[in-house]
Amino acid sequence: MAVTWQEALFMPSPRPISCLVLFSLLACPLAAADGDLDPNFWTDGKVALPGTGDVTFGGLAAHASGALAIGYTVHAGEKEAYWRSVTDSTWGAACRVIVGSVSSEIDTYVYDAAFDASGRLIVLAKKTFSFGGDQVFAVLAYEFPYCRLDLDFGTDGIVYLPQVISLLTDATRLATTSDGKILIAGGEGLYDAQKALHYYSRLVRLEPDGDFDPTLDDDGVALGGEPAGGVDLAVAPNGHIVMAAVNAGEGEVNFLVHDFSPDGTFLAETVVAFDLGGTDIDEASAIAATADGKVVIVGTVAANPIHANTYGAIAVLSWNPQGDLVPDSTFSGDGKMTLAFNSRSYSSLSDVVVQGASRILVAGTAKTQIIDNAMAIARLALDGTFDATFYPPGNGRRLVDFDIAAPENDLANRLVLQQGRIVIGGQVDIAGDVTSVGVARLENQWIFGGGFDQLEVGDWFLPLP
Repeated sequence: MAVTWQEALFMPSPRPISCLVLFSLLACPLAAADGDLDPNFWTDGKVALPGTGDVTFGGLAAHASGALAIGYTVHAGEKEAYWRSVTDSTWGAACRVIVGSVSSEIDTYVYDAAFDASGRLIVLAKKTFSFGGDQVFAVLAYEFPYCRLDLDFGTDGIVYLPQVISLLTDATRLATTSDGKILIAGGEGLYDAQKALHYYSRLVRLEPDGDFDPTLDDDGVALGGEPAGGVDLAVAPNGHIVMAAVNAGEGEVNFLVHDFSPDGTFLAETVVAFDLGGTDIDEASAIAATADGKVVIVGTVAANPIHANTYGAIAVLSWNPQGDLVPDSTFSGDGKMTLAFNSRSYSSLSDVVVQGASRILVAGTAKTQIIDNAMAIARLALDGTFDATFYPPGNGRRLVDFDIAAPENDLANRLVLQQGRIVIGGQVDIAGDVTSVGVARLENQWIFGGGFDQLEVGDWFLPLP
């Protein structure tokens, strides 16, 4: 029987079956070390989108079937937004993301992408009108792996997010939930009765059909603390929605976590200050929740006045008996730590994923030469110690260089788990100052308690010797 490429995309990869099953543990001896580039992914574990146009990264998502999708924006005159599927050896067709009508006076950008509970690809995009600078944000639902919109979502497959002040309303990241809802993080500017402008973090929640969720505060939209803008969000096991945010006003910049109740009521803001000196610019970039109710937030902190010396930074928070979200002292002693990938002056973190019940994966960028940066990834335990089982020589960290063309700046923006394997995506130099998007996949010898490629949440076990 013939198999179409669409069907093949969803077929599981063959796995060796010559392994011994011992109770609920399943393990096979593997030649590759944990954290090595996966040779089954594009022969050397990494791939860059082909082409000569200048391209910027716009999201990475893993489907339950194992397929990947990556979003990007092409900078060639006007900006055009696209997404593509990525298999172990092929790129899918380029699917253009159109927000409104196609016009020479409109630039469109992809900001983020995620799969929802029904397998649709949800894309967050922005349209900018060049003649006035006005912009609008939209959420689109695609019948993955096809390029067609789900016409039952919103109006013909698209939902426009409310704009209060066009130049002061942002949407940065989205997340999907097991009940099919879609959450969007961002910010919103509002004038008070005295005509003073206030900027708040903003949470938007959509129903699976694209309607604004009426149970969330103000008909699908909730405002958080000020002056701040939301950059990422996650749902904790207690139902709280936690949002990573950055200061939107002048003065010191710190990691901010905004805590919303399940109905969108803004509860509190927790400030995490690293304050290493100089500018004291501590910028959060991503957030995740652990199965036992902790919140992990990552970003980049400055260590001198000119912001040239930076570290990746991680903070872990938990709810105390009074219901306040506070630094968790079981992580690194005080709930926060900085991370350097090497002895160079620049390390940063852009994304975080909780792996199983006991590990934290973080990804970002590290300088390797004066004008060369590499994608970087690290794995830690929940107490802040680096996982010695992740990648030789056992310091829990590794760099991934594409080095296709000078200046060889390879930047990791997103991190996802693809049926247990670790995938990082971001921006890479492919010719001079021309950039493209790149994806790398790493081996992962930790397995779920339920067996290989089982997506249930559970403890992880090392393979048997």
